[in-house]
Amino acid sequence: MLETYGVRIGDLKLYRARERVGKDINGDHARGYEDLFQYAAVIHKYDLGAICKVLCDAVTRPEKVLFQRFFMAFPAQKNALNNGCRPYIGLDGCHLKSKYGGALLAAVGMDANNGMIPLALAVCEIENTETWSWFLEILHSYFDNGLEHITFCSDRQKDLLGAIEITWPTAYRRPCAWHIYANFCKEHPSVSLRNLFWRVVSSTNKFDYAIAMEKLKKEKLEAWQWLETELAGFTWSRHEEKPCLTMLEEIRCMFMTLFTERKKEAQSWTNIPPRVKKELDAAYECGSKMNVMASGDLHFQVKDKGYYPARRFIVDLMSRSCDCGYWDLAGIPCTHAMAAISHARHTTTEYLPKYFSKEAYLNTYAVMFKPIHDKVTWDPCDRPKLFPPEITKKIGRPKKSRKRAATEPIKKKTDHFISAAPFVVG
Repeated sequence: MLETYGVRIGDLKLYRARERVGKDINGDHARGYEDLFQYAAVIHKYDLGAICKVLCDAVTRPEKVLFQRFFMAFPAQKNALNNGCRPYIGLDGCHLKSKYGGALLAAVGMDANNGMIPLALAVCEIENTETWSWFLEILHSYFDNGLEHITFCSDRQKDLLGAIEITWPTAYRRPCAWHIYANFCKEHPSVSLRNLFWRVVSSTNKFDYAIAMEKLKKEKLEAWQWLETELAGFTWSRHEEKPCLTMLEEIRCMFMTLFTERKKEAQSWTNIPPRVKKELDAAYECGSKMNVMASGDLHFQVKDKGYYPARRFIVDLMSRSCDCGYWDLAGIPCTHAMAAISHARHTTTEYLPKYFSKEAYLNTYAVMFKPIHDKVTWDPCDRPKLFPPEITKKIGRPKKSRKRAATEPIKKKTDHFISAAPFVVG
């Protein structure tokens, strides 16, 4: 401001001006809770079959009705999980950096092109067993369509694991390898240990897993003991500062755009989604260099020279399995299976599950989000006025940036030097 306009403005005045501009653009944080009942009613009116749940707190301050939690999911998301996505749900949460804090809980699925698809979200006061149980109970009742044997992937937060056990007891639970590694590297930082860690968690069969763990044990006993404890019981597999209403509506609009764009891009595809086709092409290229011996029409012995010494794997096209274990876990033919399929002169699509087809992808995005009219046209609501939750002030300046994991690269800030000025801007 001083260099451009010749005006010297104090830091406090700039801060207040930024706050006022943010309020004009995004709305007031306190008023962001007032219209949530009205917002839920509008969603129910224009997007039939959607679910919006508002939980209030009338105990903390009896003279006011305080906001506590908000859950929303839409028919487009319900259709996606029940008719196109794999029986898999990823769960995670993040802290909100707004004036009143809170947490945002989310559930995501995987479409036929290995893309993440949002399924439901909720705003709540904090991440704990009670809030996760509340979130999962509504999720279970809304998406319940014979999906009892579904797999959940999470960061293994104790509160979340306890909530899954209570609300979805028959579900399979799998840990996220990145979250395990983030804790692993804090106590055992080393390039060699990092490589051995990923070799362990990438193992697709017991034999390779045992070999990888034995190498880790020889490298560092403490690291082996730590990982052995962490993996016990598991198998091998591999907008925060805005007012509540503004944030929820922007997220809903993002979902609507995402579903529309993905449906359009799939029109020009062949029968296999691009990411799956890319993986199959790479597997075919690798499998073309292997020696294949047939034992009848559907059983094959494949020699993989990528190992030293070369290893032999048995491929059974009838049961769609391979000794390496990858086909059983991923559902996509491995390099050995692709070698056998090519040798038998069969087509790859014969051995792809329905979850990896263009048809499944189009079924995922067959139902769209419905547009909602402008706020000024919303019908009045007879529900009580919602007030923001109580603020719990913490020591120090509020943190605006996300806390990065130890494994994440640090963002480098680029300094822009101006020769005419004796200071650095940026």
